[in-house]
Amino acid sequence: MITNDLQNRIHFGDREAFLAVYQEYGHGVYAAAHKALSSDSLAKSAVKQTFLTLYEEILARTEDFDIPVRIREITEREIRLLRLVSGAPESTGVPDDAVPDPEAFSARGAFAKDAALLSGLPSLERERSFRRPRKALFVRKRKSRSAGSQVGVFWKVLLVLIDLFLLWILAGMLMALGVLPVVDLGYTWFSNTLSSIALHLS
Repeated sequence: MITNDLQNRIHFGDREAFLAVYQEYGHGVYAAAHKALSSDSLAKSAVKQTFLTLYEEILARTEDFDIPVRIREITEREIRLLRLVSGAPESTGVPDDAVPDPEAFSARGAFAKDAALLSGLPSLERERSFRRPRKALFVRKRKSRSAGSQVGVFWKVLLVLIDLFLLWILAGMLMALGVLPVVDLGYTWFSNTLSSIALHLS
């Protein structure tokens, strides 16, 4: 059971809460990645993948976990992967002070007051990279219409037509009993058609 308020809000789809975590820790992740990879583009890629992975984990998990510690672990893994794929030279790794101290984290502290800190951080959207193609964050997956759903629509339309026919018959009966004012809703045509069919059959 999730008891941490911020994690609970993110788990149930609060995008503002997640963006608050991004604002608080994004620059620390970028600084760590840039120092380890010596590349602006690779550092920004590490930031994206770190926070998109974090977002997916928060959605999937139903127990509390330490968000800053998890950010550090994912960042270190992303740096190793990017270094391996890009052929970036080995460096000193992730500096201890690059990602904020986990003990400093709190739900209140996660909301960055200085909006200017966000300048330069990449937007949180999936991109084609050395991994499988990914989709944009927060985009709902469209359901493809299967043959089963099309059959369901057919039966719904058929039921509506049957309901209308039964209402038409009921209205005719009520008119015949004098409950409703008499209005010809095609009853004369229907009666004549039935009579002509009966004559042909006899």
